[in-house]
Amino acid sequence: MCKRLRASEPVGGQIVGTQANDRLAVVMRDAGLSNKALARRVRELSERRGRPVACDHTSVSRWLAGTTPRQDTAKLLVDVLSDRLGRSVTPADAGLARRGDVDPAEALAYAGATRGCRGRRRKTLGCGLG
Repeated sequence: MCKRLRASEPVGGQIVGTQANDRLAVVMRDAGLSNKALARRVRELSERRGRPVACDHTSVSRWLAGTTPRQDTAKLLVDVLSDRLGRSVTPADAGLARRGDVDPAEALAYAGATRGCRGRRRKTLGCGLG
């Protein structure tokens, strides 16, 4: 695969503080995809969807090293991996969930639980939540 960077390892004169994405490596291995094959499939899917992205095996190496791809690219990645594995792969499964990302189902559940709480701000911060 690619060289995995350790925290605080100098790269090109800069200190990189990212952590290797082992989850992505495992899902790629399970799917039987190399860096080049994954990049090719992501490009092909993006072109079919009418929003081409430019990624190559070097991009995949960066993702494996801990760099987080853009949200639209991450969506393409999990779609490619899901299709290849024949099961649903989430961004979290592939180590691509960013801090602060919210599952849409959780957001809808929260919105439903807090319905009717308007105007009762601080006193009812936990309004409707069990």
